[in-house]
Amino acid sequence: MATTASVGDMVELNPNQRVIDEALGSIIRWSLYEFHVRLVERSGVSIDRSIISILTRLSAAGTLRISDLADRLGLDRSTLSRQVAAAVAAGYVSRTTDESDSRAYLVSMTDEGKAAYRAVRRARTRLMMELTRQMSSSEVDQVSNALPILVRAINNLSASAGSEP
Repeated sequence: MATTASVGDMVELNPNQRVIDEALGSIIRWSLYEFHVRLVERSGVSIDRSIISILTRLSAAGTLRISDLADRLGLDRSTLSRQVAAAVAAGYVSRTTDESDSRAYLVSMTDEGKAAYRAVRRARTRLMMELTRQMSSSEVDQVSNALPILVRAINNLSASAGSEP
């Protein structure tokens, strides 16, 4: 998509790009802060966003090596190790030595982690239902058709980030 004009080295966005930019900014702010606050309030679980991400991956995959979990989350191992340590301290995750490689660790959800994950998922589902009730059925259809296009563009942008000069 072409931009409308250039002012020096500053590029101006066309009206559609401005709408997308402003909407994306609102979505990011809401999803990073307000959404998490509401999830915690409604689930009754005091849990960090990073731990929710860990539990989500473990729920889908079961037990994982820390290196595999780091890859799935797109994090380096040292960052994930700190997050896993917090999840272990909170009682949501257990960490054990991998019997096939004593240098590696396996992580899995504890019963408390499974219960917390289910509570957060229920709260998330209720929140999504509440959010979509604010829209007409036609608007829900429009958003559900448009968002995958935005996700694809974001994923393509992320994938090409390393290939640019």
